[in-house]
Amino acid sequence: VAALVAVLAAVPLAPASFWARMVSIFDEERDTTGSRQARLDLMKEGVRVFAANPVFGIGLGQFVNYDPTGRKQAWNVTHNATLQVAAELGVVGLVPFVYLIVRAAGAARAARKAIILPLRPGRRRGTMPQRRQLPPDPERETLLTLVTALGPALLGWIVCAQFASVALNWTFYLVLGILVATRAVAVRFSSERAPSLVRAS
Repeated sequence: VAALVAVLAAVPLAPASFWARMVSIFDEERDTTGSRQARLDLMKEGVRVFAANPVFGIGLGQFVNYDPTGRKQAWNVTHNATLQVAAELGVVGLVPFVYLIVRAAGAARAARKAIILPLRPGRRRGTMPQRRQLPPDPERETLLTLVTALGPALLGWIVCAQFASVALNWTFYLVLGILVATRAVAVRFSSERAPSLVRAS
């Protein structure tokens, strides 16, 4: 809630140049810098590179150096993490990269499920679920807070990755590592506390 209030309070304080840049995304006539067209050109070039080198790509980190005849945006990156991997590593790199993102989302869901499920008793069809009233447990609350925050953290990275060549940066892999570790801790915590949760309910 505090973060939402802070964002809403900051919106009116954004400079006019910010709003002009946002409008230019949808209105090419307002794109005085040429950034919109350059990004579209880079996206098309990334797709062409992947289509021409679909299996192994052109080499890790080499899109910026790739300069075939007719390239409009030479010496630039794709500005899209998925397209970056597709162009530079082909299907051989793209499949594992997408798999890691899917597995990261699965780890976030599994971690949350491991913490939340003991709080929700089984219910009969047609009845409303009721949250169990369990004794205070600071460790469970800390884990619940962490797993609740990690989902939006991953989603935030996925959104930002559509506008930046960050496939080789540490950001995603750090979030992935924390997610996998948190899932392991949450599952172990849930299995160890299951008998006491049953007694408490």
